[in-house]
Amino acid sequence: MSTQGPQNPVEVSVVVPVYNSERFIGKCVASLLSSNYNPSSFEIICVDNGSSDGSLRILRSFEPRIRVLVEPKRGPAAARNAGLREARGEFVAFTDSDCIVDPGWLAAMVRALRQGTVDAVGGRILARPEAGVIDRFGELVHDHQKAIEVFQPPYIISMNLAMGRDLLLSLGGFDERWLRIEDVDLSYRLLAAEKRLGYCNEAAIYHHNRDKLWTLAREGYLHGYFAAAFRKAYAGFVQSYRETHPAPSEVPTSSAPEPGLGVGPVQRYLLWRVFHSAKRVGALVGRWSPPVLG
Repeated sequence: MSTQGPQNPVEVSVVVPVYNSERFIGKCVASLLSSNYNPSSFEIICVDNGSSDGSLRILRSFEPRIRVLVEPKRGPAAARNAGLREARGEFVAFTDSDCIVDPGWLAAMVRALRQGTVDAVGGRILARPEAGVIDRFGELVHDHQKAIEVFQPPYIISMNLAMGRDLLLSLGGFDERWLRIEDVDLSYRLLAAEKRLGYCNEAAIYHHNRDKLWTLAREGYLHGYFAAAFRKAYAGFVQSYRETHPAPSEVPTSSAPEPGLGVGPVQRYLLWRVFHSAKRVGALVGRWSPPVLG
């Protein structure tokens, strides 16, 4: 990637938080560098969040094609904010270190934002091509179209998110008190500011979903644990939003294949049972011993 100068202003900054991700971060950065977006019009900012493995060494090997920052304050919100403060783009896009982006991902995100009908956009979250059944089930857990176009209130998942940099700065960035669900918090603050969330099916990323029953259960547990405190903090907003925004009368359709393709009905039932059972346990623990917020 060439160095941008005044004659080549940065249109979009891609920020990737990284924590102990030496297994994945090389492929993630390589996919970003292979984007079909004009290489002189975007920058890649990777923020190491105190990794104890070889993540930082791998990141350094990509310099100067990418910018590498170090953020000692733990948490993806703090890492994303560190990248946001250094970003030079008109837009800022986020993905995670265990994701591979489609070559057309960035162009699709910027195109959706430039249409002017939405203020923040999220794209499709897919399993890796070589994924097994549990990985592919993760597409249902991370069904981004459903999160944005069906849920009330809607929310955008930060592993596939883009919006105007100035807008995000005006909201104070991500709330660093939340070690999880910080993207839902941001989404609710966007909605409270009367901003519009949109879904872009063409902006696809491939996520390393949980591939074992115990890691799927752990994901469900953490969802429930942090959601208990989050629901309490946002109970008034959620009630008010639902009273003024009726649920959609029908589920939006898409020409893309259904999430979780290849996961049979019995497998779906059993895996949802694992996920939701762990989520309920996490919620009980979260109500009894809520996370300490900064």
